[in-house]
Amino acid sequence: MTFWGYLDNKSWRAESFPCLFNADYTPKLAAYAVLDPDKFLSYYQMEEEVTVNNKAQAKYGTPVIDAEVDAAWESCPEVSVSNQVMAWEGATGKARVLWDEAFVYALIEVKDSVLNRQSSNAYEQDSVEIFLDQNNEKNGFYDENDGQYRVNYFGAESFGTVPTTPGFASATKEIDGGYLIELAIPLLTTAKEGMIMGFDVQINDSNNGGMRQSIAKFNDMTDNSWTSTDKWGSLELAK
Repeated sequence: MTFWGYLDNKSWRAESFPCLFNADYTPKLAAYAVLDPDKFLSYYQMEEEVTVNNKAQAKYGTPVIDAEVDAAWESCPEVSVSNQVMAWEGATGKARVLWDEAFVYALIEVKDSVLNRQSSNAYEQDSVEIFLDQNNEKNGFYDENDGQYRVNYFGAESFGTVPTTPGFASATKEIDGGYLIELAIPLLTTAKEGMIMGFDVQINDSNNGGMRQSIAKFNDMTDNSWTSTDKWGSLELAK
């Protein structure tokens, strides 16, 4: 748990009212929850969690993986990768997705003025992660058709639990105000129009010191996409 000060008006995050006490020193409900969680929960019934399911659409086509926005991408709708998971609001981006019978392809353009890859932890470097659940099962765990694919702005690839099908490819390029990543994810079965897959995009934003300062997502508002598929969004394969 992180506290951004104790009074809203004296916090460096004051515009977001992040503290347990109002400016006049009166406690918020959250202060009572921290003081005595059991008693608080006995008075207040927790609302049922609402799961968001943002949907992206992939158009049919086969691009060249060269970090160039070629003609194959022109018909693809863009999806915003801007939902901030951490307190600090950092890099954001836009993604486009293509598919053919053997691959899902993604093109992500990231806005990030400071690029850093000095951390030994791949997830703390400026990078993009694609999460793909080829059966859209929304499990609380990974199985053989679920994958986590990470590429940093310099082109270094790293993976979580991924299918064993060979053929993953990526290309990167620094652009004005950020970077661009293009990648190809091999599929375990033949893709067809109308299929729905679990899908998410994550942008990791490193600061000058090599520490991850923010995470932006397409759908999953947790930092648990690397262990669970249940809060990923959806990807529709269309022509």
